[in-house]
Amino acid sequence: MTASRHLITCPAIGVPQTRYEPREVRKVLFDHYEVHYEVKDNDIFIVDLWHTKEER
Repeated sequence: MTASRHLITCPAIGVPQTRYEPREVRKVLFDHYEVHYEVKDNDIFIVDLWHTKEER
């Protein structure tokens, strides 16, 4: 199963990110990418996406 498919089947796998409160945004790592996403109803919205070597 690919990582993105796992996110679709188990959207709560990510770590909650308090900096986005009151929104319920989570973080998950896929290979060399950090993805911040929000689940609303049956949809997953990508909030932020970074390569882990990128300086932020």
